[in-house]
Amino acid sequence: MNGIKAATLSWLTMSLSLLAMGCSPLYITQAVYQESLILLRRRSISKVIADPNTHPDLKIKLQLVLDARAFAMRIGLEPRGSFTKYTHMDQDVLTWVLAASRPDAFILKQWWFPFVGRVPYRGFFEKADALSAAAALQDQGYETSIRGAEAFSTLGWFNDPVLSTTLQRSAPSIVETVLHESTHSTIWVPGHVDFNESLANFVGIQGTLD
Repeated sequence: MNGIKAATLSWLTMSLSLLAMGCSPLYITQAVYQESLILLRRRSISKVIADPNTHPDLKIKLQLVLDARAFAMRIGLEPRGSFTKYTHMDQDVLTWVLAASRPDAFILKQWWFPFVGRVPYRGFFEKADALSAAAALQDQGYETSIRGAEAFSTLGWFNDPVLSTTLQRSAPSIVETVLHESTHSTIWVPGHVDFNESLANFVGIQGTLD
């Protein structure tokens, strides 16, 4: 499961957990708190670039985000208000994404969330929480996998900022991320993760090559 694919739903699934059955109050509280920090810390990319105190390398990457966003719009994607703001994070990993499967089947466990439908992973802001959830699934006979993700998408529900964790990537990967997530905000078919990710992967990779 690649980094972009794993990250795409992690933030949104945590946000929509307020409506999902089976989520503990603590899980909900932590998710809402962390997501609120991301939104409240947003700064206009243009203002960050214009700030004389901004590191030159950061300015270059932020301008690349704006250029990628403009390209996305030229090819018919709808990033909406996303990728116009920047949020600095005090960590290298944004979320921890948990996936699980029965040992005798190549079928991932599904979690259901409103608007999104069924998805084969669940995101956590704290690694300890992901490990705890994984242990519970292992007790039920599942094999589990946890990996870090540096980006997120709300699939157009909010104006997603680009995060400092995302900007750790190479220039081509940053462009691919913007195009990938812009594809998701343009079209998302609930319950059809494979189709959604295949489409976004194709647009992201092909657009970056162009």
